[in-house]
Amino acid sequence: MQKLLAACIALGLIAVSCYGPDPDKTDQGQSRPDVEAEFPEFVEPGSVVTLSLAIDNPGPGDFSSLFVAFSRVGAAEGVSLPDPIVDVPVEGKPSPVVDVSPEPVKVVEGIRFRFPALAEGESLDIEFELRAPDKAGLVANSVQVYDGAEPDRIRGVLLSTRVQ
Repeated sequence: MQKLLAACIALGLIAVSCYGPDPDKTDQGQSRPDVEAEFPEFVEPGSVVTLSLAIDNPGPGDFSSLFVAFSRVGAAEGVSLPDPIVDVPVEGKPSPVVDVSPEPVKVVEGIRFRFPALAEGESLDIEFELRAPDKAGLVANSVQVYDGAEPDRIRGVLLSTRVQ
């Protein structure tokens, strides 16, 4: 009987170590947002295209404010770094972000957008009108969505397309 109990405990510990913590929750048990992104697979150089984000707050707890941030994507060994779709605007050049709906509460450096609170169980659809780069090739960004008061409640999605 003791051998059976010891074997069950050992099996349980192995199972826990194989699976680890829940990737959908923070260390404090808060859920990360659910994020779905829609963006065209191919775009014309310099064209304005729509990025649609559907964001859900599964809880527990409200998001005090909702942030959407764009960052550059790293490259794997032997693969060249893709140009970003959205980057910090350069003086004298048009911003890659043409419009945002709904209008954000605040925009920081043209790459971080703050929206109002998002209650537990609520959803928000955001559309970004983005200007595609003029240079042909693969372009990409990482898009992070997170709670302003608890940045570890973050979820990232890859945004990529081919300019042709």
